[in-house]
Amino acid sequence: MSIEEHISKEILKNSVKNCPNYTEKMKRDLCEIIDVGQTPDEICRAVLLYFAAYTWC
Repeated sequence: MSIEEHISKEILKNSVKNCPNYTEKMKRDLCEIIDVGQTPDEICRAVLLYFAAYTWC
C-alpha cells in the first residue's frame, strides 16, 4: 500500500468517526470496510452495499 492510499484510508476513517449521524456500530463497521478494502473502487462498492443493506429503523 502506498503512502497516498494509507493517508486516504485514514482521512476516510476520521470522517466516519466524526459523523454524529452514525451509530458506534456503523462507525466500527465502516472503518473495518475501509481497512479491508484494497482499492478505492472496492471500498466505495462495499460502503454502498453496506448502506443498501442497512436497516435504519
